Amino acid sequence: MQYVVITYLCLSILLYLLLGGADFGAGIMELFTSGKNRRAARHTMSHAIGPIWEANHMWLIIAVVILFVGFPRIYSVMSVSLHIPLLVMLLGIIARGTAFVFRHYDAVKDQMQMVYNRVFVLSSAITPFFLGVIAAKRTRRLHRPNGTRFSGRLCIHLVALVCGSRRRVHDGFVWLPG
Repeated sequence: MQYVVITYLCLSILLYLLLGGADFGAGIMELFTSGKNRRAARHTMSHAIGPIWEANHMWLIIAVVILFVGFPRIYSVMSVSLHIPLLVMLLGIIARGTAFVFRHYDAVKDQMQMVYNRVFVLSSAITPFFLGVIAAKRTRRLHRPNGTRFSGRLCIHLVALVCGSRRRVHDGFVWLPG
């Protein structure tokens, strides 16, 4: 039974990483779009990711629930030792979702639209970066072999920075025409 739970956990994380790349890539590509094409690109990207962007976070929620219910000790160790990158990633997801909704459904089109656009772009860059930092910290095995506690090293180290940057670049390339 444990292998079935691990399989579902890995599958949900994999699907979030693969399908979320298009969502985050939309915001990253909006950052690099020229001023005269930005409005058309924003319109195209919002219509492309609009129907599915929130559904992609379902895979992250499933992974957290599986980890919490199936492996509570690992969940507590990871959530305590990675609390800063997890917090920044979750705040980025919340800010990104809020900005995405408000820039399209705000009743008044005023200067706040620029604020929503900036929040969307910045959180689209920050969130996958910290997702890469979390993945690097976990895959580098910087924890004790018995699995009871992560080491006291900082979460931000060279490998984590490279993984976080690579994740952002990957998400940006999802939107390149090809």
